[in-house]
Amino acid sequence: MNVHEYMKESAMRRRRFMSGALTAIGLAGFAGAPASAADFPLRVAYAYPRLLRRTHEALAAAFMAETPDIRIRFAAPAADYEQLTQTVLRASMSRAAPEVAFHGLDRIRFLAERALVAPLDDRIAQDGGAKALGYESAMLDLGRVDGAVYGLPFSVSTPVVYYNADLVVRAGGDPDRLPRNWDAILDLAKRIDALDGRTGGIHFDYYGQENNWTFQALVLSFGGTMMSPDETAIGFDGPSGLKALSVLAAIGEAGMIEQSSTQATQAFGAGRLGVFVISSARLASLENAANGRFSVRTGPFPVAEGGRLPVGGNAAVIHARDPEAAAAAWRYIRFVAGPEAQSAMARNTGYLPGNSLAVAREDLLGDFIDQHPNYATAAAQLSNAAPWYSFPGSNARKIPDVIREILRRTFSGQLTPEAALERLKDEIGKLV
Repeated sequence: MNVHEYMKESAMRRRRFMSGALTAIGLAGFAGAPASAADFPLRVAYAYPRLLRRTHEALAAAFMAETPDIRIRFAAPAADYEQLTQTVLRASMSRAAPEVAFHGLDRIRFLAERALVAPLDDRIAQDGGAKALGYESAMLDLGRVDGAVYGLPFSVSTPVVYYNADLVVRAGGDPDRLPRNWDAILDLAKRIDALDGRTGGIHFDYYGQENNWTFQALVLSFGGTMMSPDETAIGFDGPSGLKALSVLAAIGEAGMIEQSSTQATQAFGAGRLGVFVISSARLASLENAANGRFSVRTGPFPVAEGGRLPVGGNAAVIHARDPEAAAAAWRYIRFVAGPEAQSAMARNTGYLPGNSLAVAREDLLGDFIDQHPNYATAAAQLSNAAPWYSFPGSNARKIPDVIREILRRTFSGQLTPEAALERLKDEIGKLV
């Protein structure tokens, strides 16, 4: 099977996923079951419907078939994690927050510090402990704040480098031996950019990434931290920060066009962008957009020795305060975080499962990751996993906007990496 045939077959497998995978976990034929007056209503909220709506709806249907005394009622999906956080904040003022929500991993600290989410440690222990549920300590750390677990990771991701393999070949590259450092990536991007005047070489998605996730990835990949141990100053005021900003400046010099994530995604799907740095969660949508017209390959996000990568994605949390509602909320979280549901979620998206049993069991993901190299890229990077940092204090939501604007000026050449680092040090210092 050649690469184009493989891509077409992959797209067909994804289109068959919902019926096949749902049948495999006992879901077929029940989705339209009527609710009874005795059903306990459980309100659930999530973000990024384009990536996750079908998965959430299918898993909710599966849960209700198995648990007829609880009825899932979805809130209108939020466009992103920021909108979801703001919606929950407003709702909590009138005690109208959903009982369950799937918040960005970087929001767990913000919510826990405001006592808007309930700790899960006792519930995890009562159900046999994290290991029995399929959650390793490192994965639980993603939803841990001050020693307590407040969120159970539902879908996780790492930043990866997507390539249009056809453009790589045209530019003299080898899709089977993709670059593994920024110099080589940028050299390839420049050659793609010079092909015909209609293709872009590279887009590094920084502006649309919440809480500066891809910038955090650069800083951590060079061994830095976002803040000092006492969180009073930036932790990348040195080589790690300067290297990260130098990479961004070099990407700008390589001809990156300033455009939104949506525009860059459309350009990649149309075959007009050669290299795209964004979340592994976009894998299924980007492969579907290519639709067999060209081959999509993924390569690792470069990491220096001793470097790490922040894990993106979301975790299920309990907002419910009423004991009965909180108990129902945990039953739902335990279901969607279980290995069967996690396997279905992973197969239908580019997200990785939080549950390690989903990967270990042959009847679920089994050797799926090994057989799908594009998916395996992100999975391999979990060995360098680090939490997605959230800034402290009342300016936690303002700091990322300040960083984003300084990064924009670095990309455009208005600030040198050295000047940008000084500006970041000064501006963030005023806000923490």
